[in-house]
Parts: sequence; structure tokens; C-alpha cells
Amino acid sequence: MKTILATALLTMMAIAPTMAGEMQGKIKSVDMKKHEITMQDGMSVMVKPTVKLDGLKAGEQVKITTGSDKMATAVERVK
Repeated sequence: MKTILATALLTMMAIAPTMAGEMQGKIKSVDMKKHEITMQDGMSVMVKPTVKLDGLKAGEQVKITTGSDKMATAVERVK
């Protein structure tokens, strides 16, 4: 039983970094040249070139979806 649990735990730990994720927060700044968004909590997210950043500005609440490479694949305004 312990072996099965240990194997399951190790498998989950190996898979976790490859999974996509979501985060929400307020934008602190948008760097159009680097294609990067910095959130008010200080976290920076690189954004895939296919994602349009036009119109995003500091103070807006957004939901960011990231792929397995931790780059943003979508940025949506949240009301």
C-alpha cells in the first residue's frame, strides 16, 4: 500500500509542472516590447506573441491562462 501511495505521489509531482494553470489579479504594468505583464503582487508573466496586449493597462483585473511552458496563452479582463 505504501509503495502504491509513494508511486502515485511521485507521479503527481512529476506531472504538476507540465500542467496549464490560471491566475487572477490586477495588472501593475504591461511591457509591449518584451510581451510581458507584471501583476501588482510582483509576479511577471511572459505572454505568447499570438496573444494581443493592446488595450490592457495598469489597474485592470485580469485572468491569465498559462500553458505547460508557463507562458500566458490567454489574457481576459475580469469585471
